[in-house]
Amino acid sequence: MTDVEKCVACGRPVPEGRQICPECEETNAVKVIIPGKPFGKERPRFAGHAYTPKRTETAERVIGWYYRMQAGNRVFRLPSITIVAVFEPPKSTRKDTRAAMLAGEIRPTVKPDWDNIGKLVCDALNGIAYTDDKNIVEATVIKKYGKQSQTEIYIREAVEKPKGDENK
Repeated sequence: MTDVEKCVACGRPVPEGRQICPECEETNAVKVIIPGKPFGKERPRFAGHAYTPKRTETAERVIGWYYRMQAGNRVFRLPSITIVAVFEPPKSTRKDTRAAMLAGEIRPTVKPDWDNIGKLVCDALNGIAYTDDKNIVEATVIKKYGKQSQTEIYIREAVEKPKGDENK
């Protein structure tokens, strides 16, 4: 476990037991929790034409629905997004190994790949949390173990560098 916990939205130190700092919580950060095992975007299928698999379409609709329910109509101009994919340790895991997983000493190397998780979430929130995912200026995907499988999405407005500050 790390000595100092950091805000998953901005990286600043946070009080013990918290994942988001008070400043992000009070100002502009949005936190959305999607219950269930994290899902990654599947490759397009081909049957005379390319199409998106039904499971991917459903997962994208579910993410959009949870965003609207938890964040309302909040739209970001220059989004910074952090996605935390939380996996429940397998039931067959030994107690000591399970404790190490939950303490962050062992990290998941299971499917889906981190980039497919990020692609699914970013595509799902396209036109909902931001006008287009090309506007995302910072993105992080974290895979970890937890007591309950879920996908946590933290979005905040990125800070633009002031003009004339390019050399600093």
